[in-house]
Amino acid sequence: YTANLKYADVDENSVLKYKLTDSAFALSGDDQAVGAYQGKSVDITIDLGKESVIKSIRTDMYGGSWGIADPNNYAVKVAISADGSDWTDLGNATKSDETVISDTEWKQRMFNLTTNSDEKVARYVKVTYSNTDATVAQSTFWTSDIQVYGYSNGDESEALENLALN
Repeated sequence: YTANLKYADVDENSVLKYKLTDSAFALSGDDQAVGAYQGKSVDITIDLGKESVIKSIRTDMYGGSWGIADPNNYAVKVAISADGSDWTDLGNATKSDETVISDTEWKQRMFNLTTNSDEKVARYVKVTYSNTDATVAQSTFWTSDIQVYGYSNGDESEALENLALN
């Protein structure tokens, strides 16, 4: 995957420490699997390797501690593309209820988008995180995973798979 902003968790050689598409959601905002991106918004583009039927996208956001904004102040938008250039918006992901991580100040929200059509075929999925608080000039986005579920071969008789694991 690629991001339009610098990922904060890199080693001394600027290599990513953790993968955002490993199908592992963090347990807390201070978990080592959480990555931090900074800006007013950030785009993460995932190359699925081939065109696939997209059925749902899931991601998470953390905040409420270490000066990171409450995840209720964020929105997540999803778009798809066959070529990585021309994008079709799928819409905004729905926020889950907020979960407060016990014995910490960290809060988590899951963001889910489900498509109701088999016509959502794409090779690229772009997830855009943005801060909805107009008074904030820049944010730090704390997220641990993006999951893209669908069918890589178009055969819906098979089980849904996390296409972002490629």
